Amino acid sequence: MLIFLVTSLIFISIGCGIFYNSHRKDRLARSKLEALFAFIPRFEKGEFDNAKSDFEKHYYIDASRELIDTLAESGVYLGNDFDWVGWIKDNPITENPEIIKSASVEDIRQILTAMINQDRFIDGMLAEKFESGMMENILQRLEELDKNSQIKF
Repeated sequence: MLIFLVTSLIFISIGCGIFYNSHRKDRLARSKLEALFAFIPRFEKGEFDNAKSDFEKHYYIDASRELIDTLAESGVYLGNDFDWVGWIKDNPITENPEIIKSASVEDIRQILTAMINQDRFIDGMLAEKFESGMMENILQRLEELDKNSQIKF
């Protein structure tokens, strides 16, 4: 009976989390976007050189973990309903800064969601994007779109 109760509670909490994320997926939170933009100067200071490796497993600490959490909370992350695997097949994630410079808000959301999800299967994917400057370029583009009033709340 206890096992059934614990299992039920786990499924309920997972279900609520999925509902919560899918319910919020189209809304971007102004305060959280501003929190994302605050990470841009932190890239310039080199605060994201802190992904640690241990037996081929990356652990995101400090600023990197903060950024990943803020991305999830901001509404930028599209959640479980987005077919990121299918999207990547048609739109390989590229580090070409010219593509990022012309990306729409929806493009940015799809790229970030795919990168976050892909990191679950390709360990260190996000660490690579931090180091290459891609994440900084994406945040700068998102900030530019916000300044041009292209983000709807």
